[in-house]
Parts: sequence; C-alpha cells; structure tokens
Amino acid sequence: MNYYAKLVRHQPEDVSALYNYGTALYNADRYAEAIIHLEKCLELGAGDYEPNIRFNLGLCLEVSGEIDQAIQQFKQTVALIPDDAEAASKVGAMLQARADQPPRAASSTPGGRREKDPLPEIMLAWERVLAIDPECAEAHLRLGLAYEQQDRTEDTLNSYLAATKFDPSNADAAYNAARRLSLQLPKEKTKEEKALEAATGVDPSDEIKRAAAPSERAISLYRAALELAPESSDAHNNLGIELGKYALTSIQLAQVARKERRNDDALFLDAATEARTEEAVYQIDEAIRIVPHYGAAHFNMARVLVELGDWRGADGELALDALEAAMDNGYLDAGSVEKDPSLARLRDSLTLKKRFIAVLNDMSMREAAALSSSQSTRPF
Repeated sequence: MNYYAKLVRHQPEDVSALYNYGTALYNADRYAEAIIHLEKCLELGAGDYEPNIRFNLGLCLEVSGEIDQAIQQFKQTVALIPDDAEAASKVGAMLQARADQPPRAASSTPGGRREKDPLPEIMLAWERVLAIDPECAEAHLRLGLAYEQQDRTEDTLNSYLAATKFDPSNADAAYNAARRLSLQLPKEKTKEEKALEAATGVDPSDEIKRAAAPSERAISLYRAALELAPESSDAHNNLGIELGKYALTSIQLAQVARKERRNDDALFLDAATEARTEEAVYQIDEAIRIVPHYGAAHFNMARVLVELGDWRGADGELALDALEAAMDNGYLDAGSVEKDPSLARLRDSLTLKKRFIAVLNDMSMREAAALSSSQSTRPF
C-alpha cells in the first residue's frame, strides 16, 4: 500500500495508481479514503478500469452504510459487463438490504404517498443472476424467500430445493426447503394410479406412506441443516415435530399390519415408533436447551408427549408441565391449545381435565391482558 501511496503523491492523476491505492485502502478497512480515491478515478475517466472501479466503490459504499449509492455502482458495473454474476448478485443483495431497513417516517414521503413495493425489483435482480449463472444457490434461495411472500407455493419449494442442490452446505436453504416440505400435501394421484386402484383396490399401507412422503423428505433436510448449524433451535424444534408425525405414521402402519396378521412387520413398526418418539422428544428438548424461553417448543413438547407418550401416566403430567412452561415463556394462544386435537385427551381425561382447564383459563387471562396492554394508547 505504501508503494501506491507514494505513486499517487507523485502522479495524482494516474488512474491506475489511484485505483490500486483505493483498492489497497479498502482491503485495509480504510473505506472513507478508498471512496475518495476511487471516485477520483471516475472523475478522471476510468477507461478499461471502470467496471472494477465501480464494483470496488460499491463494496466501499456498502460497508459504509451508503446502500443507495452502492446499488447504483453495482448496477453500473452490470451495465458495463452484463454477464458479471458477482456484480448482479450484489445488486440483489443490496436491494434486499435496503428493503430490510426500518420504514421511513411518513413525512419523508412527498405528499404522503406509499413507498414502492421493493419485491418486484429484488426478484428481477435475482432472476438476472440466474440468467447468468443458473446454478447460483444464493439466487435460488433469495427467490424462494420472495416467492414465499407472494404465496407461490410450488415456486417457493422448487427454489429452496434448487438452492440445496447447488449448495449442499447452505444451512438456510436446507432449513427452508424442509420447512416448506413439512407443509406440503401429498401429490395428487395420476389418472393411471386412480384407474389401477379402481381395478385392484386401495392398499392402506401405500396410502399412509404417500401421506408421509413429504414429512420423510423434510426430516432428511432438517438433519442436513443441523449438521451445518447444530445450534439452530428452530431446526431442532421442527425436526422434532416431523419425527412426531412420522412416529404416528408408524403407528398407523402397525395397525394395518396387525389387521393383516403381519405380526413381524407390526413388531418392527412398534420399534420404529418408539425410536422416532424418543428422538422427537430429544430434538424438541434440544431446541429448549438452546433457547430456554422458546414458548412454541414447550408447546410442541406437550403435544408430542400426549400423542406418543403414556399420557394417562407420567407423560400426561409432564405434558401439562410443558404447557405451563409454554405459557410462562410467551406462548399465549389459548384458542389453539383448546382446539388442538393432540391435546384433546388431556381435556377429556378424568384425572387431568381439572389441571388442563386451569392452565387454559390462566393462558386466556394472560392472553387478554397482553392484548389489552398492546392496544392501550400512549399519552402525548
């Protein structure tokens, strides 16, 4: 850097020296000085250096918090080199960064007009990246997040899955793909499949497996996400939920096996149910270990204990303990608790009903108090 500093002192209008010195200043985290020298390059006429100068200037402006100016420099870089995927990605990232900033005060918008929705421009930027580099995992991930905001279910899932395909080490992509898969309904049967069933009858086991297929894929992706980010409380919690659903699938398959007198299969499925139940409890417990105040995880623990545990015995009391912990940690949705089919057994139990109703009433009062507090007016 000292070499370029001396060169600039002796040749203050040498674009090459200014560019190299500005880049060296950027690498030394001296962003304000770097901006001055790179802008001077542009004033003097950058020539062949212009794309690199504008890109590096954009980087300096980005770390300096000048998002709007950074966007303009990255856009101009792309205008000069249309197939520059890195610069195009920077445009998308900076547009998203601007959209994520706190909303501006109403007075800053002339005439009280609503600000333009940033999502279409963000999507266009990432689509441009994919036109240059179809295997850019970050672009697929960002488009998935945008599609999700637009409730484009299939596009959302496909984008997340593409991101995991092109970058298996991307924990966010694996987590989001798993999350969307857990919401997916089984694929609709083809005409051929429906015709075959009409001729031969429906196999109950096949029906159960079809319903469980999205959950099975989600479990695999949550495991991948946790390998990359072991302390993700959300991934642990959601994996626990999916394992619980999968354990219920094993119970259903075991019932079919017993009905068809396939006792060995039934015993195997019983063992699978027990293993999945234990892991479901473990994963949700891990989420609580990482974030002790994770109210939703405490709630999910209650559901798993009732659905898959010995709810008439110790697990019933533990489930009520978990419900109380959920409430104490901010889970205040009494309506969901009351209507939850997993918890119906507690509500209908002769021994647990009284405590369940007490917890529900306490949650309802806390929920009402929280709502009243949020709606109260502030004094001038």
